[in-house]
Amino acid sequence: MNCSPIPIISLGLLLACGCTVVQPTNLGAKLVPLVPDQPQPGPPASTTATAPTIAAPGTLAACIELAMVQNEAGGIARERIIQAEFGEQAVVAASRPSVSLEGRHERRKDVGGGGSGSFGSFLEPTDNEFKLRAETPLYSGFRNRSARRAAQAWRASRMASLQHTHERTTLEVTEAYLEVLNAVHQGETLRSQLALQQAQVDQMKLREAASDARHSEVLLRQAQAAETNAAVIAASQDEAVARETLAFQVGRAAQNALADPAIALPGNLSLAALRKAALRTRSDLAALKSAITARREEVETVRRGYRPEVSLAGDYFLGRGGIAEDVDWVISLEMSWNLADSGRRAAQLGEARSLIGEAILSHRKQLRQLDLDLRRILAEIRGAQARADALQQSLTLANSAFEQATAEYEAGVGQNLEVLTAQDQRLRAQLSIRQQALRLQLLAAELRVATGQPLVSQ
Repeated sequence: MNCSPIPIISLGLLLACGCTVVQPTNLGAKLVPLVPDQPQPGPPASTTATAPTIAAPGTLAACIELAMVQNEAGGIARERIIQAEFGEQAVVAASRPSVSLEGRHERRKDVGGGGSGSFGSFLEPTDNEFKLRAETPLYSGFRNRSARRAAQAWRASRMASLQHTHERTTLEVTEAYLEVLNAVHQGETLRSQLALQQAQVDQMKLREAASDARHSEVLLRQAQAAETNAAVIAASQDEAVARETLAFQVGRAAQNALADPAIALPGNLSLAALRKAALRTRSDLAALKSAITARREEVETVRRGYRPEVSLAGDYFLGRGGIAEDVDWVISLEMSWNLADSGRRAAQLGEARSLIGEAILSHRKQLRQLDLDLRRILAEIRGAQARADALQQSLTLANSAFEQATAEYEAGVGQNLEVLTAQDQRLRAQLSIRQQALRLQLLAAELRVATGQPLVSQ
C-alpha cells in the first residue's frame, strides 16, 4: 500500500529515529519502506484543514532501540538489578573478616578513694588503651547462607523483571508506532474524501447554474463536506497526539509540537502556567521529589559510616562483689574506626547511590508524563473547539438544506426522499455537536486532574 508524502520539519519529534516511514503489511510481516505516490490535487487551503507539520517516525526497530536506551522504565529496572548486586556483595562481606582501630580512655572513682576533695581519685586517669581488632564470624545459625541465597534470588528476580520491562516497552512502542501509522493513513483518506466532496460541490454548483440541480442539493453537499472537514481536523490532531505519545514511549522530551503557547487556553492560562500549577499542587510529584531528598540523605548516612565513632559511657555501680578492687562509678571515652570490612560499606554505598538513580528516573518519567498529559489535553481542547466550529458550519448548512428541500417538496418540484436525506444530515450534525460539547467537558475535567485541582469544589 502506498500513501502520499508526510511533511517533515526540523522541529519534528523523532528525527533521531532516522530512516523512512515504514508500514507493516501484517503484524507478523517484515517492515518495508513506503514508496510515496505523487501528491494528489486537493481542495483549496482556505476550505480544508491542514495536516500537522510534524516529522514522520523512523522504523519501528529504530524506535524500539531508542526506547531501550532512553525510556526511564528500563533505567529503573537496571538500577534495581544494581541494587540487588550490591545487596549480595554486602551479604557476602558480612561473613568475612573485618579490621577496626579502637581506643579507650577511662576514669573512675574508687569506693572511699582519697585525693583532693571527694573526686580526688577520679581526677587521675586509670586506663588508656589502643588496639587493632580483627574479627571474623564463625557460626551464625546459617543466617548468612540464607541471606546470600535470598540476595541471589532477588537478583534473578530483577533480571527477569528487566526482561519483562523490555518486552512491555517493545509492546508499548509498537502500539504507539502503529497508532501513528493509522492516524496518518486515516488523515490521508479523509483529506482525499474531502477533496472529492469539494469537487462534487463544484459540480453541483455548475449543474445548479445550468438549472439541472436544485439549491437544496448544493447545500446538502456543502454540509457533508463541512462534516468531513471537521473529521479531517480531528484526524490531524489525533496524528499529532499519536506522534507525541510515540516520542514519550521512546523516551524523548516534548518539543512544543502540540500546544502553541500563543493560543488562548482555558482560563487564559499558558502551558507554562499550567505546568507550574501542577508542580505546586500534585501530591505524586511532591512525593517523588521528597523521595529523591530522602535517598540522598541515605547516601550521606552511609558515607559517614567511614568516619570514626566516638562515644562517652558512664557506669554507676550499686553493688559489686567478688572483685579485688571496688569502684563507685566509671566514665570512659571510647573510639572505634572501621579500617577494613571486606567491602560491606562500599556495597551499601553503591546500593544507596543506585536508589538515588532510581528515584531520579521515576521523578523524571512522571515529569515527562505531566508534559505529555498537558500538551495532549490542550491540543485536544484546541482540536475539539476547531471541530465544533466546523460542525456548527455543517449544522447551519444542513438546516438550510432541510428548509430548502422542504420548500421544494411543498412546491411540488422536490421529492420526499430529499427531505428525509436533508433531515438525516441535520440530525447527524446535531449529534456530533452534542458529542463535542461533552468531549470538551471531559477534557476540562482531565485538565483539572492533570494540574492537581479537585473536580468538585470543596
